[in-house]
Amino acid sequence: MRSVITVLHVDSNRRFREFVASGLAEASGQFDVQTADSVSEALGQLDDEQIDCVLSGNDLPDGSGLDLLTAVRDRYSDLPFVLCPEEGSEAIASEAIASGVTDYVRRETADDAEALGQRLEDSVTQYRETRQAERMKRQLKQLVTSTTDCFWMFDASWEEALFISGYEEVWNRPAERIRQNPQDFLEGTHPEDREFVEQEMERLSDGDEIDIEYRIAKGDGETGWVWVKGQPIVENGTVVRVAGFTRDISERRTHEEELELRTQAMNEAPVGVVMTDPSREDNPLTYLNEQFLEMTGYTREEALGRNCRFLQGEETDEEPVATLREAIDAKEPVTVELRNYRKDGTRFWNRVSVAPVFGDDGEVCNYIGFQEDVTDRKQRQHQLEVLDRVLRHNLRNRTTVIRSRAEELQAGEHADGSEHTEAIVQECEKLLNIAEKERLITRTLSNPYRTTVQARPMLSGAVAKVQDDNPEAAISVECRDDPAIDVSPLIEEAFGELLLNALRHSVESSPEVSVSVTAGDDVVCIEVEDTGPPIPEMERALLQGHEKSPLEHGGGLGLWFVNLVVTQSNGSIDIKENDRGGNTIRVILPRKPP
Repeated sequence: MRSVITVLHVDSNRRFREFVASGLAEASGQFDVQTADSVSEALGQLDDEQIDCVLSGNDLPDGSGLDLLTAVRDRYSDLPFVLCPEEGSEAIASEAIASGVTDYVRRETADDAEALGQRLEDSVTQYRETRQAERMKRQLKQLVTSTTDCFWMFDASWEEALFISGYEEVWNRPAERIRQNPQDFLEGTHPEDREFVEQEMERLSDGDEIDIEYRIAKGDGETGWVWVKGQPIVENGTVVRVAGFTRDISERRTHEEELELRTQAMNEAPVGVVMTDPSREDNPLTYLNEQFLEMTGYTREEALGRNCRFLQGEETDEEPVATLREAIDAKEPVTVELRNYRKDGTRFWNRVSVAPVFGDDGEVCNYIGFQEDVTDRKQRQHQLEVLDRVLRHNLRNRTTVIRSRAEELQAGEHADGSEHTEAIVQECEKLLNIAEKERLITRTLSNPYRTTVQARPMLSGAVAKVQDDNPEAAISVECRDDPAIDVSPLIEEAFGELLLNALRHSVESSPEVSVSVTAGDDVVCIEVEDTGPPIPEMERALLQGHEKSPLEHGGGLGLWFVNLVVTQSNGSIDIKENDRGGNTIRVILPRKPP
């Protein structure tokens, strides 16, 4: 919508004044024509009213149009003034131009109202644009004094820098470059971002506001980041200028990138990472990573906003909880190990490290916690403690027997000492057997990882080793398929121990043991079947993991080793009597997907 133009028409001829007013009204509804017939009246109206343009004749009762022009220029230096003398001359035109006239219109031109209106509109449009540009320059200069931003104003085609400040501070490039070449900032734009910036410049020239961030190559060779916000200046539906500011955000982006890297590191950390907010009631969780969710089984929505104590349960020891609480109250770092519970109720050992995060004011703004599932380590630690007790127990018992036999030999009470020497040899063999079992168990505990093996060659290897030491035994293997299983690297030794245990308890001179393999979609079932007497309860308990302390005799170590290997293979063991009155030990192991 075109704005109204208020014209002050000064002329001593009343009819001409009326003619111009009616002509402009018919030609365009945007003109509001005020009239005066003298210099003094015109100056009075200029003082009292908001006038956009003066149209004046030259012959006035109290002076000339040139006199009025001089007076107007003294008061309003850039107000549009159009001189339309009754009789034109080169002398009047020259003096008018020298006095700062905006336009010079011959009287016969004024008879064409449409042409006159266009001349007046052009003068006022230029005047308004100039005033608006000056206003913006003043505002920009005021801003410049209180900021290090680069403020700028260009024409719509980006070919003239109408105003720019702070260019050197932001771009680290000489200011004269941008004045000589208004698009010098493109030379300082990072090559990979230049096309994007040019597209945004075009958008701004087309009338869209822009709010962008991009990289720049500073004059010192450093790569920086800037934030640019620009808006078009539109007049009469046309973009005439573009203006905005450019701010150096390199430090902020560096901080954001560092923060993003830290956040990514926490998100991808192999341990649970959480953050809490002590300023909120009950110090709730405000951040947690994927590993925490995977470790506990809770969803993000279920855990956020709660205190971490929801992981505690019936068997959580109060001592590490108290230690944790005291350190938090004292704003000190702390590490404890305690039993926690997953969402499904299963227990796990959690190594929790908590440290305060201090803000700029020296107060704690957050606590960061690292949570690691150490269940396997705690179990291995417990198993090593049990193994230590077993070894000390068996070593003490066996050496006591050996010492007793040796003392009797030394006393010479028996002429034939073969009974004692044979007993000593047997006890030594038992100790060697215990040492071998201890070696296998130690290897199992120190290597809790799994590997992929084929069932048939694994079982064939176990059978071959046992058969070499027991040639009288008949051991058969039925394995129609050859499934791959994901198991402990010591699985062959474990099945060897199962075969030895079956032969050890047999009362037959030629014991028979059969091994069969059945492959399912997800698991592989391997059955070891013998014809011996029922397996004692203690040995059943050892095999199935119900008995944790194989202290009764050294043979228990072998069965404990089997249970450890199967457990580490994510498998299970079941024992039942078979149709021949013997035992069937069924081992279920995970099948490796084809």
